[in-house]
Amino acid sequence: MKAIKSEDLYLNRAKFVMKYLGVWVPPSDETAIHKAYRIFMMSLQYIFLFFQIIFIGQVWGDLEAVSQSSYLLFTQACLCFKVTVLQINISSLKDLLKRMNHEIFLPQSNEHERYILKENIYLVYLQILKMQAKKIKRLLLAFMISSQTTCGLWALKPLFDDVGSRKFPFDMWMPVKPEFSPQYELGYAFQLLTICMSAYMYFGVDSVTLSMVIFACAQLDIIKDKILSIKPIQFGSKKERIAIIAENNRKLIECIKQHQAVVSFTELVENTYHTFLFFQLVGSVGLICMSALRILVEDWQSMQFFSILTYLSVMISQLFVCCWCGHELTATSENLHIVLYHCIWYEQDMKFKRMLCFAMMRMSHPIVLRAGHYISLSRQTFVSILRMSYSYFAVLNQTILLLTKAGKVKKLCNIFLVNALISCTLWTIMPWFDSPEIRSFPFKIWMPLDPLKFSEFIMGYLYQVISIYISALLFFSVDSISLSMIMFGCAQIEIIINKIQKIQNAPISAKLKKEEYSEIIEGNNKLFVECIRQHQAVIRFIELLENTYHANIFFQLSGTVIIICVIGLCITIAETSSLQFYSMLVYMVTMLSQLLLYCWCGSELTTTSEKLRECLYQCPWYEKDAKFRRSLLIAMETMKRPIIFKAGHYIPLSRPTFVSILRTSYSYFAVLNQANNK
Repeated sequence: MKAIKSEDLYLNRAKFVMKYLGVWVPPSDETAIHKAYRIFMMSLQYIFLFFQIIFIGQVWGDLEAVSQSSYLLFTQACLCFKVTVLQINISSLKDLLKRMNHEIFLPQSNEHERYILKENIYLVYLQILKMQAKKIKRLLLAFMISSQTTCGLWALKPLFDDVGSRKFPFDMWMPVKPEFSPQYELGYAFQLLTICMSAYMYFGVDSVTLSMVIFACAQLDIIKDKILSIKPIQFGSKKERIAIIAENNRKLIECIKQHQAVVSFTELVENTYHTFLFFQLVGSVGLICMSALRILVEDWQSMQFFSILTYLSVMISQLFVCCWCGHELTATSENLHIVLYHCIWYEQDMKFKRMLCFAMMRMSHPIVLRAGHYISLSRQTFVSILRMSYSYFAVLNQTILLLTKAGKVKKLCNIFLVNALISCTLWTIMPWFDSPEIRSFPFKIWMPLDPLKFSEFIMGYLYQVISIYISALLFFSVDSISLSMIMFGCAQIEIIINKIQKIQNAPISAKLKKEEYSEIIEGNNKLFVECIRQHQAVIRFIELLENTYHANIFFQLSGTVIIICVIGLCITIAETSSLQFYSMLVYMVTMLSQLLLYCWCGSELTTTSEKLRECLYQCPWYEKDAKFRRSLLIAMETMKRPIIFKAGHYIPLSRPTFVSILRTSYSYFAVLNQANNK
């Protein structure tokens, strides 16, 4: 009976794809054209990676741009590394293919033909090989379809999300510009074709490694079937019993040899591909984390959102297939030890029992496939990677909350700084426009210098200009410190709110196991205690901040009333065509923006802390244990009073305070204006 080659049974799809992509084992009589084709196909992938690295270097420091491009960079880097490892270990791949087709792994043998044909064992063994091959082919086919779907969504993104503007599917450096034709068409085709080829290469390289792992599982299943086919020897004539004993011993020796071959085969698979498996597992943490982060940022109605969502499912499925194959190998080899015990060993001769004892000692240690000779491929590893990815995602999500608050206050402070610098500039050029015939300093203050003397005028002018610019920068720096710390407190409270929203439900109606229910309850209590400690730390931080800066903020608010009043009066007196009028107007805007900054930050702190109490009530506290509810009651009682930042321990920084200061300033301005008109 003609034997079916295991290589064709397990790797026919991978061979077909990889041959056309130029990364399969080259023939011994490879032509120069075929070699050039292989180099060209691999060069496309390295060029794609190189362009992405250049773009990451250009946008480094911009978290949003880096996160948007990094997941694709990791994917392409992983692929290039995998293909490189595959090409470097071509000799090992040839050895593995040769072993797969070795006679010890074939479903039949000439010397066994007399009982194989009789009991139809050949068909049984062939069915085992086909069943395992079908499993891994289905999983890998689902991965390939998902990856090509993702590529299709990426290709459609510029047509739906960027309507009216020419953009490439991916944000990366390109030597061509999308604004011009045919550069746009060439760049678009390069990105689309390269990423589609990348997906097929992923499929091919993963198919080679994982199919070999499942092939080893199939061989272990064949060994189990052979062991369970060992015959009893209680009945029959002496000659028949001797023949059965000899046959059983030969069958056990055959199983041991086959097991030894499986062990050496999996060791060679691990030694050949452990590096890129390790790179794949480590990279999956960053890929899942970054992809989930982008999903939160993107608009859910955009094509980009769905493409990243599909991409995330592809990467998780790829990780799952790797871990599932490793777990199948370990679980199958562990079961082999039990199967040895279940055979009819107690009716065999002493030779059989001694061989069985040696075999059981070795088979008590399961075959474990390790990535990087360190991380075992198993379902536990899959769960651990997902948990680690979620942990990093939570940290990055909190970082984004911090950056969002920091971005808000930085923008407002920058507006204040720009206004202040414009005011200083107008003051410095005011003497040259309002009174060009008379030498005068920008500010009317006593100076030990005579402006009528040129040298002394230059010294006094430079002194006033430099001093006022330094004053503006010092204002900006001191205000930025106190205001940024207030917004940092707001960001920490929002992080607490985000943590509270992650408290899991544990309804009794869910019919959870006692251990699962206890684990959820314990995790919720631990998370809530962490939130309480963080809230206490925020309160202490704000109290220390208020004790440190309350005096100068109080002086700032009180002085602002007078400043706004006096500047308003100067604006009404100055000529509208003079530069002094515009300088006073800009200065008024500067002081109002400074006042608004303090009151807005204080209002944000109070509003966010009030929101925290409502968030506590909205959590599923009614499904928690008594310990959680008691802690919640104490926390909500404390949070009745929101966190209020007070200037001078008396004036709360809030929007009503901002309006009150404006009203007070206007009242004083009205009185001064009436006195001036008289």
